[in-house]
Amino acid sequence: ERSETAKAAGIAALSGSLASAPVKASALLATLPVKAPALAQWEFSTGALAVQLALFGVVYRYAARSDFNDTPKRGTVFAFALCRALSSVQPSFSDRPEMFVQLLAYFGESVFAFGVAAASLGYAWKRGWVLRLPAAGLPPYYPEVFRDGPPPPYYDGPMDYREGGPPPPYYRDRAFSDGPDQPPF
Repeated sequence: ERSETAKAAGIAALSGSLASAPVKASALLATLPVKAPALAQWEFSTGALAVQLALFGVVYRYAARSDFNDTPKRGTVFAFALCRALSSVQPSFSDRPEMFVQLLAYFGESVFAFGVAAASLGYAWKRGWVLRLPAAGLPPYYPEVFRDGPPPPYYDGPMDYREGGPPPPYYRDRAFSDGPDQPPF
């Protein structure tokens, strides 16, 4: 799980940073001739965006499980974009219209960067480069041996069923079944 989470963080940080590079470059070129404080601000905001995109990749992997529910996916993108936009705006009480324009600009840039990162993660999941989290979530028992590899089937009951009864139900079957007597699909 840790390696899959790290891959998701790397893909999100790289793709979102590349997507927002033209916006960041245009902001830097708008301050020509480039002075040291503007360059330092650009470096800091670009690095901060890369860190935020990596954290977004981690959270998005857990929010966008394999249950085809789009609401957590969109909510994660907009929540990260809103938090970034609100933290990036320089508040000023004398220029309120300019402050709101700045807020909208940061929000648009953030939605674009986090949206591209989400689309890149979706592409990576389809290609099999990164594994999604199952719709049922992490199992209650996750042995140390299988931490970075594919997990074995998970059992809810006792492991000793040699007395002649049926094997215990799989953990993943319970998450998709309609009831105790219904098949999982």
